[in-house]
Amino acid sequence: MRDLESHVDAVLEAVSQPYVVDLASRLVRTPSVYRPEDPGANEAAAAALVAGELRGMGLEVHCEDAAPGRPNVIGDWIGQGAGPLLILEGHSDVVTEGDASLWSVPPFGGIVADGCLFGRGAADMKGGVAAAIAAVRAIHETGVALPGRIRLAVVADEEGMMLGIKSFIQNGWARAARGAIICEPEANAVCLIQKGALR
Repeated sequence: MRDLESHVDAVLEAVSQPYVVDLASRLVRTPSVYRPEDPGANEAAAAALVAGELRGMGLEVHCEDAAPGRPNVIGDWIGQGAGPLLILEGHSDVVTEGDASLWSVPPFGGIVADGCLFGRGAADMKGGVAAAIAAVRAIHETGVALPGRIRLAVVADEEGMMLGIKSFIQNGWARAARGAIICEPEANAVCLIQKGALR
């Protein structure tokens, strides 16, 4: 038990708040609203940013289109020895910004002011994606000898027809997972839930 506690302490100490804020801000500055009438308006640029971060950490990265131009990014951190698979899941798309003139800040500015990050998707859910990546980065950098694997899944189309998560499951990425942490903001509360089953 002491080993586990010391591992947890080491990883928590290694989480870099400036890195989390910077990555979340860069993600907000990368628009990922799906607009069917605009072929370039989708999750591709945000997915590329995520994939680059994961590759930079040495993770094994797979990019698969859930729909044309709408990629899922899957990155595996491989621990030491056999053990469970834990999924950390988030999504790259955000809802429309609406009328930008009604915003007090640029909706895709990714501005940090007074200790807060402002912009479309900062909470739902680019902050959560950045936090998940930073957590795995801290585990990786500390060299903690954990068994098993952590699979980061940043999927497309959560705000629409859920094409990304459906593709992720249909392609077998969730098979054998012992659990999943969905990094959605829920009033700053940790919620334990099971909804259905994976077959």
